[in-house]
Amino acid sequence: METRSKSGIHKPRQVLSLTATSTASPSLQHTPSCFTEVVKYKHWRQAMSNEYNPLIFNNTWSLVRSDSTQHLIGCKWIFRVKLNSDGTLHKYKARLVAQGLKQLHGVDYEQTFSPVIKPATIRIVLTLAVSNQWSIRQLDIKNAFLNGALQETIFMKQLLVLSIVIIPLMCVYSRNRCFVQSTSDHSLFIYHHDGHTLYFLLYMDDIIFTGSSQKLLNSFITKLNTHFALTDLGELHYFLGIQVLKTSAGLLLSQRKYTYDLLQKYKMQNAHTVSTPSSLKPPTLKNHNR
Repeated sequence: METRSKSGIHKPRQVLSLTATSTASPSLQHTPSCFTEVVKYKHWRQAMSNEYNPLIFNNTWSLVRSDSTQHLIGCKWIFRVKLNSDGTLHKYKARLVAQGLKQLHGVDYEQTFSPVIKPATIRIVLTLAVSNQWSIRQLDIKNAFLNGALQETIFMKQLLVLSIVIIPLMCVYSRNRCFVQSTSDHSLFIYHHDGHTLYFLLYMDDIIFTGSSQKLLNSFITKLNTHFALTDLGELHYFLGIQVLKTSAGLLLSQRKYTYDLLQKYKMQNAHTVSTPSSLKPPTLKNHNR
């Protein structure tokens, strides 16, 4: 066996370069980790305003004086750079979240629930839509958690050090109805009317909406938009880290961007590919019964 070339001919090394997967500059993609870092940048300050203003508009909290009998939980800002399916910059996202881990069961809450669709449900509904050539729409509810009222009284500290605390009246992120909810997946809602069927898939504030009637789909999207701050993202193209490409044969699902993001996260975007030898034929096993 020859372990090195003796004729001066070498197999070209394949270099996997993924640095060009995003057209946004590294400085714009940088995700800040603290408030003092954020305030230096105008685009992050705007993202914070986009989060804070709806909180005030929806009367999410009321200010009260604190005392020793109250169980106080903290809050913090979370920042994230959101990219499109092709790696280009989509928007800067800032969220003011309550520190739900510091809540006491039986005092601050009794039960918690977050709507998360099962992967199998997504595949089944997409298969139905493709088989019947239905339109598949993607929606996003802005500040979705602010539309729910809390049953308990929660005391949350303000970001600034003051002797005033906040009583959240609405659901704040990370704190713990004509469609029929599926018994097999609580994040799937089904609607039947005049021989038509609509499927409503919910993952937190992201929605996949499809069905047998385009007119009915548009009607419900219009109604939703009158009650919630809704963003219609058009045809399904990116959901839960999966890129969706519509072709003449159906839907092509891939996680190319998600894979690139993982490589960048662990600084492996310039990693070298390795050819792994494998047999094209399945191994032959001896039949011991003979």
